[in-house]
This record gives sequence, structure tokens and C-alpha cells, in this order.
Amino acid sequence: MALRSLAVAAGLSLIAACGSVAAPSGQAPRHATPDLGPPGGSPAQATRLARRLLAELRLPAGAHAVGGRIPAALGSPGLYAGAIDAVDVHRMYALAAQPATALAEIAGRQPAGLTKTGSTSGSLAEGVSYAPKSLPAWAYAAQLLVNVTGSKTGGTLLRIDAQVLAYPSRTAAEYIDPARYHVLTISVSSMDSRPHGKRVVVTSAAAIADIARLVNRSHAEATVTANCPAIFANYRLAFAVTRHSAPAVVLTATMQSCLGIGVTVLGHKQPTLAVSGALVSAADRLLGYTPRI
Repeated sequence: MALRSLAVAAGLSLIAACGSVAAPSGQAPRHATPDLGPPGGSPAQATRLARRLLAELRLPAGAHAVGGRIPAALGSPGLYAGAIDAVDVHRMYALAAQPATALAEIAGRQPAGLTKTGSTSGSLAEGVSYAPKSLPAWAYAAQLLVNVTGSKTGGTLLRIDAQVLAYPSRTAAEYIDPARYHVLTISVSSMDSRPHGKRVVVTSAAAIADIARLVNRSHAEATVTANCPAIFANYRLAFAVTRHSAPAVVLTATMQSCLGIGVTVLGHKQPTLAVSGALVSAADRLLGYTPRI
């Protein structure tokens, strides 16, 4: 299932104690510009990075570019981590050497700035894969794939793929300015053998700012597919101006960070944010809650 399309519903009523975390006497809310997180990337940026990765590979002597129909053995290299929106830039080459010889020569020339991440061997094709040692802030993942197969003329057909997946862009609405909100209501509903819940109202400006900082520094969730473990607890964090006003920003998360952070602003769903583990840990500390698995 694509993580971008997942929505996490609590499904259990909160039936346990309600607490409160108040601001120290005389402490005023912070007034500061929101700590904006890293930017998302664009297809153009991903394409430029993919072309740079292609340029790092040193081809065997005698390799020359070819066009035409791609043979089935080289037809569908896997996208990184089941990526849905990855940019894939590929090239095809032919050379007279045998496939095993060509691949050994390529593998013996480590591309600059990349590390080997794996190899494949099959009856129709063999390959090797590399990943950059570092990525720009907007990039979720990148890899360089090399696959070879025998040609009809007795030589080798070589396919090189550079695949890059960028983080999506976030909306301005989902950045949280802690100076605007004086009340944060946090609730958790468990999904274990004895369903229960807990709720706390936070009015500490420092605590609200800490939670906002975690959210503001998060990337939007990259569009990958993943299998997540069973959900044992659902969290809801609601930011409001006062105790009596409706929440303006609502976050949802689960114990499993692979589902990300759901964000709703004034009733409108925003892009899911990545890495909910730190947010859940912070919520647990404010709740005084220890999950039971």
C-alpha cells in the first residue's frame, strides 16, 4: 500500500485519565519564526542527479551506445524500495566482450562517490548496484544499476539505470508556529488486549515549541510501498489557540514510524510527514505513557 494514501483512524474511545501539563508561572509563549524543515525535491533535480550518477560509471573498452528494442532480460530493473515516483534515466550499450567479463570489469572500477550495495545473478542477466555515499537534503534515495545479458551477436548488451527518488514538497500550511498556539491536547488509544486511552492538555510554551520543532523539521513522506507491523496504539495531537477554541492543526501517528505523521489543517488534509517515531516518543513523555505490546 502506498504510504501517501494511508489514513490512520483511532477507532477507540479514550476511557482513561485526563491530565494537564501547564506552563511555569509567568512564562509567556515563545514568539519566533517557525523552524522550517528541509525542502522537497523536483523531477528536474532528480533527473540532474541521475545523469550525474550515470556519468560516474566507467564503461568497458569498446562499449558503444545502442538504441532499439530493449530485450526482456533487461526490461524492468527494480525501483528503489518499491518507489512509485522515482525518476529513472537509463542508457543501453553493446560491446564484444562476454557478459561475465564485462560485468567483472565494471565491478572492478568503483564509481567515484558511490558504494556497492549488491549484485544479482540469473539465467538471463547479471548485475551490480551502487548507491551514493551522500545525498542532497531533498533526496530520499538514489541508486545506480548495471545489468548485462548476452547479445544475439555473441557479445554483451549493457543497461545502466540511475534512479532517484525525491522527497515531496510540503505545504506552507502544515508548518506550525508555536507562538500561535497555547494549548496542545495529546491523546493515545491502545489496541492491546485491554483497550484503554490516556489524554493530557499541554499549556507549556516550551513543550508546545518542542513538538512543533519535531514536525517542522520532518520531510514529507516519500511515496514508497512498505509492509507495516500491526498497530498497537494511535496518537492524536491537536493544537489550539485556547482551551475553548477548535483545534487548528491535528496530527495523527502510530507506534510504527513507517506510517508517518498525518496532518490536517483547518479540516484540510496535508501531505503525510516522515519519521513519526520521535514525535510518538515525545508524546509518550508528556502523557506519562508506556506502550504495552
